[in-house]
Amino acid sequence: MRRRRVLPGLVVGVLAVLSLTGCGAFGLGVRSQTCVDWVSFDSPADAVEEADAVVAGRLVGQSGSATLYGEAAPIWTIDVDKWIKGDGDDQLRVVSTPATCEASPPPDPFLAVEDEDRVIVILHDDPDVGWRSITPWQGIVVAGPDGGVPEVWPSSPTGE
Repeated sequence: MRRRRVLPGLVVGVLAVLSLTGCGAFGLGVRSQTCVDWVSFDSPADAVEEADAVVAGRLVGQSGSATLYGEAAPIWTIDVDKWIKGDGDDQLRVVSTPATCEASPPPDPFLAVEDEDRVIVILHDDPDVGWRSITPWQGIVVAGPDGGVPEVWPSSPTGE
């Protein structure tokens, strides 16, 4: 009789542990999330060096959304004045790379751009979504005084 009482208690305990660890039966309550540890570039020039492409242009507006790394990510349309690195169309859609695994994600840096600002967009060619900003914090910057890549970031990469 004792064995019968131990076995149901053991099964209930194992099921409880599995449900807490996200390994519940039939995938119930399981959420997959990718946490990315982003590089921080010391200067815009360093980011440009690592980018797949870089454009100078103007932000037209938001033109949809995508899912990247399990997070919602806005898509922005850019009118391209000049391809600084790489080449392509006069207009492109860019996914603003989302920060991942943060309780309070920072605001989208594309939202900080003023209508009249000429911007530099630092791009990565992502096989899942196409063009995306190179990181969540350092993918767009207002152009320097000469209209090109500025020498320094306007503030720290995380906005602190």
